[in-house]
Amino acid sequence: MRSSLIANNHALGLGVVGADAVFEAVAVHDTACEAASGMFGRGVVAELNPETGTRASMVLAGSVVADSHEVGVIVLGAEATVTGTVVRDTHPRTLDGLFGRGVIIQLAAETLTRAEADLAQVHIENSYETGLYVAGADATATDTTVSTTHPRADTDWFGDGVIASALLIPDGIAAASVSLDHCLVADSARAGLASFGAGMTLANTALECNPIAMAGEAFYDQPYDWSDGGSNRCACAGAVSQCQVLSTGLVPPDPL
Repeated sequence: MRSSLIANNHALGLGVVGADAVFEAVAVHDTACEAASGMFGRGVVAELNPETGTRASMVLAGSVVADSHEVGVIVLGAEATVTGTVVRDTHPRTLDGLFGRGVIIQLAAETLTRAEADLAQVHIENSYETGLYVAGADATATDTTVSTTHPRADTDWFGDGVIASALLIPDGIAAASVSLDHCLVADSARAGLASFGAGMTLANTALECNPIAMAGEAFYDQPYDWSDGGSNRCACAGAVSQCQVLSTGLVPPDPL
């Protein structure tokens, strides 16, 4: 699909399930929640087929996903490459005011199939709870910006720019990893980067005006792990501070 506009849908704007798809220069706007339930409203979805276990493979390039609910782009038990794309103004769902996350890369609970995603030149802006959420999955981000991440509206919880979180599964814990290179994470309500029992690698990355630049917490018995590739910068309003990982008892939001 190329050079297309998809707007004013309910529940889902654009989705691929257990199949391969390439979306180039598409605009997905104003995806509302399902009228009866107040749930969903997801902009772009790539997920495995839970009946057959077949994974989806998606390329999303040069596109804009705006004014979605629950999540702007979600990769669920699938693989995706997202390049040159803007994901902005993602809203909580109307049912209970939860979620509103920009991009989610997450293990599929039905089959325990991991998700994988590569992001390059992606801009994620004006999300709730978290801008980029990676849970029980693996993701890389290059030349990517995550900015203006709000907390949950009803409790003021969360508000982390990028989260990498392990997940509980029936036979243990599913690991997660995030690698950031030449990225900017700015204006988060809580932490710029947060690892919950997950691996996080960063290099050539700027963290600006986040109350906590980097947070690390164990997830049950799974420790967090940070790898510093160098040339990272923590600052706000011109004042440079030391980039360090803090453990302050933060907890991750629930998976979608």
